[in-house]
Amino acid sequence: MSGKVEVEVKKSNFTPRDRVEEGRFNIILDFKAVVSNDSYVFVGGMTKELESRMLQIQAKIDEMARKLVTLDDETIKRNFYDLIQTSKPYMTTQFLKYDQTYAIPGSSLKGAIRSRIEYKFKLYKIREGQYGSYSCYIVQEPFTRSNPNHVKFWGEHVTYSRGSCSPPQICAVCDLFGCPSLSSRVFFSDAIMTNGKVEFVKEVRREGAAPNSEFKVNVSLLNADFVDLGLLFSGMEIFTSTPILIGALKYRFNKKVGENRLRNLYLAGLLKFELKSFKPITGDFPSNVSSCYDMINVAREKLLEKYDKYIDLERGVIS
Repeated sequence: MSGKVEVEVKKSNFTPRDRVEEGRFNIILDFKAVVSNDSYVFVGGMTKELESRMLQIQAKIDEMARKLVTLDDETIKRNFYDLIQTSKPYMTTQFLKYDQTYAIPGSSLKGAIRSRIEYKFKLYKIREGQYGSYSCYIVQEPFTRSNPNHVKFWGEHVTYSRGSCSPPQICAVCDLFGCPSLSSRVFFSDAIMTNGKVEFVKEVRREGAAPNSEFKVNVSLLNADFVDLGLLFSGMEIFTSTPILIGALKYRFNKKVGENRLRNLYLAGLLKFELKSFKPITGDFPSNVSSCYDMINVAREKLLEKYDKYIDLERGVIS
């Protein structure tokens, strides 16, 4: 197979977002997330360059308003196109912080976990020279071409074209995480630091959450079933009790893709999740699932019952 291989994505009608169906439920899950003892986690905030550009754009709008300039399409293009197109966002060197509290954005968690689930859905052979998968790649080109270490870590399959979904027919991952024109059924809070510290790591000129730092995060699911929970837990590596990769430099300092070391540690971006509690809100939640242990076991069983031949729970595991 080559990087030009196209994969047929298995799709079905999306799960409704406006009601809880029979056999499904709304639920809130609480997790603890811990930075591995051989890792830092690096996340940043809004780009300063973009903030500066927005000030320039606002100043120009104010000037044109004073002069009573009509903002037709041609005027907007002539005055604002260069300001917008030449802006080059970049991550700040500071760790994200809200009112003196360090945090990992929920959007970053969601993206990292979603991608991990996509990569775990393996190819299956349809016929000679044609392959299928139960997941699209919501983000693929040119991302994989510009990240050789990403391809080295996950394997050549991430370069195979899977396209992306649009409703009503969508893949299993888009059904849970959403896609253009379809809202998500899973929502991540920001991960708030509860213990640990942020250090400035001079070798990479960034602030990072230090080894063993702890965060809390909650995840809400709408109209979910245990297959949905199984997908979520697979992406969070709950089944394997291993960390996920997240943030900047996660491939640069990684034993699997190179020999770079950071402060005598090999790894960056390792965050391990542990399910601490859950609270069903509405719907048909089984009374015999009363503990986190029960929930994890049932979710794994239901996930493999549906996708056993099509998903690899061990893919991407950090040993």
